[in-house]
Amino acid sequence: MAYYEALFDLINEAHIQTQHGGRDIIMDHLKHYFGIPRQAYKIFLDNCEVCQRKKKIPQKEVVIKPILSEDFNSRAQLDLIDIQANPDGDYKFLMAYQMALKWSNLNKCLKII
Repeated sequence: MAYYEALFDLINEAHIQTQHGGRDIIMDHLKHYFGIPRQAYKIFLDNCEVCQRKKKIPQKEVVIKPILSEDFNSRAQLDLIDIQANPDGDYKFLMAYQMALKWSNLNKCLKII
């Protein structure tokens, strides 16, 4: 059984011996001690500077999936561009309208023209 006063030293020693291992690794290393609460491991790891630097910041990836359609000219993209900071007279927005064409359909159209 581990004394409350010795928890920090026990966890710190196990943490260093396991080369800054995580909660489960430290718990496995100290499995012969009883009565160490999981919260103690969590508090210790949350305050370890080395472990905090090693944590990865999750990167949010933008996933763009095109909408494919079998019909010609059945899809379009509409973008509104805000130009309020530098308006053109009464116009404060630009609207960009783009037809979504498949490359093969576009090639067929160019050949007809």
